[in-house]
Amino acid sequence: MKITADRFIDIWIDFSNAHNLKEKYYLSTKTWTENVLGTAACSNEKSPFGIFFKDKIGQNVKHRNEDGDVDMSLSTYKSFVIASIQKKILGATIELSDYPTNYDVLIEHENDVVRCYEEMIKLTYYKSGLKVLITYNFDEPTEKKEDVAENILINNFSSVLYQTNKDFPENIHTQYLLIVGQMNTHSATLQWTFVVFDIYGSQLKRQIHFER
Repeated sequence: MKITADRFIDIWIDFSNAHNLKEKYYLSTKTWTENVLGTAACSNEKSPFGIFFKDKIGQNVKHRNEDGDVDMSLSTYKSFVIASIQKKILGATIELSDYPTNYDVLIEHENDVVRCYEEMIKLTYYKSGLKVLITYNFDEPTEKKEDVAENILINNFSSVLYQTNKDFPENIHTQYLLIVGQMNTHSATLQWTFVVFDIYGSQLKRQIHFER
């Protein structure tokens, strides 16, 4: 099943509202990460977003925190099936339940916007239909001036995608999604900016959602 960027955006907005993220926004780095992805441990069970995503999709979704070098993986694909080489069950067919044949979504969640370029680059090394980077802009939003930091962040992501795919391109149907959270303390509004890219860094969509 293909999970598009648009579908993921809808689920993320529902998740933010359902879990009242605006009221919990950045109590601390550790607490915030646990409110979103869960504890920093390899697990198939204890992720707020993973469980919410599974309920929304309504299929046999496998979700895993700290899946190798990636913060979270989501998959509706079947697991790999191989023949055993163990002596007691030599040649028997076994299912590798922790290893889906493909990923629907790979997520990197980076609290430090200054260093999130590392997660941008990391995502390009893996195969998945949708790759998502979630980060946060701690500058107060204002209508009077352009958000320079956010624009640099978006341009960096676009540049990274172009550089990595111009010589050795990945599947052209792959989508990348950048999610930027930003709290306006004056209006008590949590702003989510969503930017969708193709593999060459071209912007396919830019959407802003305000959670009041």
